[in-house]
Amino acid sequence: MDRLLTPEFWATQVSLVMSAPYVIVPLLLLAAIIIAWTIKEIRRCRARRDAAETRLQQAQDRHQAVRENLAHLQFLIVQMSEKIKKLKAETAAAPGRSPILDEITNDSAKAKFSIVNLLHASHELRRILTPES
Repeated sequence: MDRLLTPEFWATQVSLVMSAPYVIVPLLLLAAIIIAWTIKEIRRCRARRDAAETRLQQAQDRHQAVRENLAHLQFLIVQMSEKIKKLKAETAAAPGRSPILDEITNDSAKAKFSIVNLLHASHELRRILTPES
């Protein structure tokens, strides 16, 4: 071990390396190629990360727009339900029940069911898009 720490040992090693440039040049070229390839891979990984972050932000923006549309649809459904209740109250005194009113009531129920399914899908999408801390 003491031999490795002596200046003579290292002087011998340096003179050996300097006497063989045909070994040094290819090693330097190989090191340059490896470094260049590593830098290229790092840049490629950063570009993929940036693209993924951009897509995630776009998906979050679209999700926000969907949530706003769902909120508006819920508001419209509530208004329509109130109108249907008023119409039912007005036609309750009439002798014959209107088939159109039954159809509107059925469509309203379907719309409510669709809104609930969309809300559930929106919630799941928000859970997926929200980055974990």
